[in-house]
Amino acid sequence: MTAQSENYLISAVILQMILLRPLDIVLLVIIAVAAAGSFFLMEKKVGSRAEIYVDNRKTASFNLDGPVQLKDITTKIGQVRVKYGNGCVQVTRSPCPQKICIRQGAISHIYENIICLPAQLQIVIVNETNSLKSADGIDAISH
Repeated sequence: MTAQSENYLISAVILQMILLRPLDIVLLVIIAVAAAGSFFLMEKKVGSRAEIYVDNRKTASFNLDGPVQLKDITTKIGQVRVKYGNGCVQVTRSPCPQKICIRQGAISHIYENIICLPAQLQIVIVNETNSLKSADGIDAISH
């Protein structure tokens, strides 16, 4: 075997390894369609109500559809000011040291949270029809 025929044989093997077979192309198309479809299935829904929990007890609930309003919430470390309306809610003032709850900004999608650990405060966006915790204290039922 000559050097030229050896190079040709090696090139043919490498080319065959690189080229896609027909079923490879079908598989790539299926994966691309599934990936594109997942973006449409995972769209976030906008919530219509915010619930505020202090020390794991629901202390306030308000509609987010109206004009912007301010509400002071009493916690163990002091007053936390919450701004809500126009479809979103955010913490604007808190006595906590690091102010992470303020820097988180506004939230508007279902089940998004604002948490302030020093104040033991949780703000959750929910639908009008479902609450984070039901009246009887059951979060979910599993069979």
